[in-house]
Amino acid sequence: VKDNTLAGYFAPVNGTRYSLTLTLVPKIAPSFLGFETLGFDYRTYLPFFDVNTFAVRLSGAASTGANPQKFFMGGVSNWINRSYATQLIPISSVGDYAFLTPVFPMRGFSYDAELGTNYFLANLEVRFPLVRYFVPGLIPILLSNIEGVIFTDAGSAFDSFSSYKPFQKDASGGIVTQDLLVGSGFGARVPFLYFVLRFDYAWQYDIQGFHNPTFYFSLGGDF
Repeated sequence: VKDNTLAGYFAPVNGTRYSLTLTLVPKIAPSFLGFETLGFDYRTYLPFFDVNTFAVRLSGAASTGANPQKFFMGGVSNWINRSYATQLIPISSVGDYAFLTPVFPMRGFSYDAELGTNYFLANLEVRFPLVRYFVPGLIPILLSNIEGVIFTDAGSAFDSFSSYKPFQKDASGGIVTQDLLVGSGFGARVPFLYFVLRFDYAWQYDIQGFHNPTFYFSLGGDF
């Protein structure tokens, strides 16, 4: 692990942090789970024009063994108005209760848009001051440091590297995404009492264009 970032109001504004993890769960008996997972998470924050930040995050993991760890991709953390690609996040074994891991943020998609034993995710985000101070006339509450964001997320969760296909051809012969998820949009971060309110609006992108807009209302700071 390394972290030399400088904290801002909602998230780091300068520096780099990264981690490399290895998780070993030995199958010491036939009834026990067993897997090995290698993962990484790299984040860097580049300030520009004094008060703006360009944030980059690259992360991924691969799991092998008798009972590989699973990852589900889609949505954001602490998503209040959440939706699911399936009826619910699939739990197929006892091990899923302990080791099934969400991969966030993947905006433009619902929870469980993809599920697999491997994943990679790239997040690009521009953060900038949207409102310095705002005092509503009828409601005597001071709102300050409202931040705007413009983002693009891209990634996949899948089981097999050999069968993974990021792109395919549509009926007219054009190239579109298949297993690769891409979402892009904009949002705002609003401090309120002891919470950070996140508002994001994102579209799915499949090379042919932008589709299926989704609104996200969630709590917490950014990566």
